[in-house]
Amino acid sequence: MLNVTDNKVYDMLFEREDKELNVPKIPNRIVSSFRGAPRKDLKLADPKEVFKRLGIKSSFTSESAAEAVRDLINAARRHDTIQIAYGDTTMVQDNEGKKGTLIAFKQLDPKNGTQYMRILLINAIAVGALRTNDDLRAQHVGGYVLVYPTKGGKPSWSGPVKPAGKKKEAV
Repeated sequence: MLNVTDNKVYDMLFEREDKELNVPKIPNRIVSSFRGAPRKDLKLADPKEVFKRLGIKSSFTSESAAEAVRDLINAARRHDTIQIAYGDTTMVQDNEGKKGTLIAFKQLDPKNGTQYMRILLINAIAVGALRTNDDLRAQHVGGYVLVYPTKGGKPSWSGPVKPAGKKKEAV
């Protein structure tokens, strides 16, 4: 894993200087499967600035939160930093038919990749780039992060991760 990717994503999501930011509260709960928060001396970058850097001006909404997340991440992957950090997205489902988006890690370790995905999703909802009423969970699965809707961000994936509409496992 290259630290240069980690630093580029880090630089995009956090402010290094001490400045006061008014990050809007979001109605959704977005949870990562890895515990912990950013260091207290770090401040999240202004979500509007993050999406300005990514060049994303549109809003993503779909029949399911998982599809909207997939579309958002595919749009974000047009930016070099996100493209070298995260790989392809795949729509998946669990044993009960719940849909999720599986996003491959490229040059990020699972912990940082999962936590950065959580922060990216929070920023997306804060600026209206991702529109969903669902709570979301970013969960590490093998070399991937699985993002799926779940009440309160609690783990609720049932069984193996399978491509949507298929019986064979994706991971």
